[in-house]
Amino acid sequence: MQSRWIFRNICLGDFVIAFQIRFLIATFLEVLGMSLPGNRRVSWEFAVWRKAASNPKSLAAEVKDLVVAYLKQETIGPLKGIGRYLGFGVAGSVLVAVGLLMLIIGILRLLQSETGSTFTGNLSWLPYLITAAIATVFLAITAIAIRRQPKRF
Repeated sequence: MQSRWIFRNICLGDFVIAFQIRFLIATFLEVLGMSLPGNRRVSWEFAVWRKAASNPKSLAAEVKDLVVAYLKQETIGPLKGIGRYLGFGVAGSVLVAVGLLMLIIGILRLLQSETGSTFTGNLSWLPYLITAAIATVFLAITAIAIRRQPKRF
């Protein structure tokens, strides 16, 4: 009576775990020549398992399917993660590049239009030089940030 109570409490958990525990108990009892009361289904499942284990072709096919599924899980999953990482990285780089280009063009137009007559005549090339210098500073900051090693704690 107490063994039934323990068995029922074990089976109240996750169905898969309960089934595995029930199968293991039934297998152990069948090896000893005993069985659980009213346990026709478990002994039928044990017979099916024994029949599958005795057929090497079906066992080999099952092992092959298991290995293929494992390899897909371990290769395709990480590749999807890397692809997502690269996709967001490329998209972010393009957006930052477009934003900096607009900023540089805005600085050039600012220097050309808002400085009055300062950059006219022989000095009309100076806004382009100032803008190129600012762009070079942005590139230098980017190169330093790329080459810098991450801090290790």
